[in-house]
Amino acid sequence: MADLGLTFQFPNGQPVANGYIVVRLSADGASSDGQIYSQIGTRLLLDENGNIIGDGGFTPNTDITPANTSYLVTAYSATGQFVLGPVAVTVDPGVGLEY
Repeated sequence: MADLGLTFQFPNGQPVANGYIVVRLSADGASSDGQIYSQIGTRLLLDENGNIIGDGGFTPNTDITPANTSYLVTAYSATGQFVLGPVAVTVDPGVGLEY
């Protein structure tokens, strides 16, 4: 499992303090851990600097079949207002996050 390791900011450069992101796979997939459903998102909290709190524990895309999936990340403010996304990202076990 891998950590996304992103910092989220508003268009003006201010961090999305205490907001959250929703991450979901672009298409249904499977890994050695089981099925990953694209319609079920994972909500992760952001700290005061816009960093993800904790480890998201996402399966690297290279370990998911079918090939060429990505994670779709959407960010929201502390009050639940849409900030950005969805942004397609991939998680690589050797490199980390790529977008």
